[in-house]
Amino acid sequence: MKNRLFRWLSTFTVAGFLITIAYLGWFGLDIKSAVAGASNLSEIQVAQLSPIFTELLTRIGLAAGFGMLAIIFLMASERFKNTQEQIIVENFTGATTQSQDDQITEHQDTNTGVGASLQALQRELAAQDGPMDLESIQKTLSQVCNQVNAAQGLIYLAKEADNERIIELYASYAFTTPDSETISFEFGEGIAGQVAKERKTIRVDQVPKGYITVRSGLGESSPNSIAVFPMIAQNKDMVGVAEIATFHTLPSELIQVLESVFNEVGEKLAGVTA
Repeated sequence: MKNRLFRWLSTFTVAGFLITIAYLGWFGLDIKSAVAGASNLSEIQVAQLSPIFTELLTRIGLAAGFGMLAIIFLMASERFKNTQEQIIVENFTGATTQSQDDQITEHQDTNTGVGASLQALQRELAAQDGPMDLESIQKTLSQVCNQVNAAQGLIYLAKEADNERIIELYASYAFTTPDSETISFEFGEGIAGQVAKERKTIRVDQVPKGYITVRSGLGESSPNSIAVFPMIAQNKDMVGVAEIATFHTLPSELIQVLESVFNEVGEKLAGVTA
């Protein structure tokens, strides 16, 4: 609603600017006769004032030209900013965008196979009794990352610390930290913390270079896309957050299946302390 209002106001003000400039131009062209008619000057006297009229018209033209260029460059810069700098693509609510539909069509067979494998994993998790230990969580996370060709995977557990709700790193895939280092975020802090707070999946595309680094024997590289999932138990408790980093964009059909898988993981982690 606000974008539409600002777009309308921008159109209105640009139109007003153009009309004003056109009026000034017309007035400048007709100013000679206006001055002569108002003050009964002779043609010779009016001719003597011609340099002043010419300078006035020149200044009006320069003002109009620079004004138009300023508007054009401003609109171009805002459009460039919106298309190049915006990285959060979608808060998933089950909707599918046209670009995602194209990706699903292009990779339909592959995605169907991966989706079926993930659904089988979900059923396997649901059939297990009791909570899962760290080794089982690591194995499940590795399975998920291998299925979707993820470069990295992280699982955070929700907990209380100093009267603050935080998520703390619990398990990882292709990611290591020193034993003495603890990675945690408050609810609402960063993307993972925001997912914990809103309890809603967020996918981030066009990840800034260096935001996440994947190291291997071949060197270092940065993933292009991140998908972050809330892990919510059946009793609606926020158990934790799962984060998957990939070099490709995960289509919405796989996002929805992954949401179900990680909710099942959350069910198995309910009550576990990070």
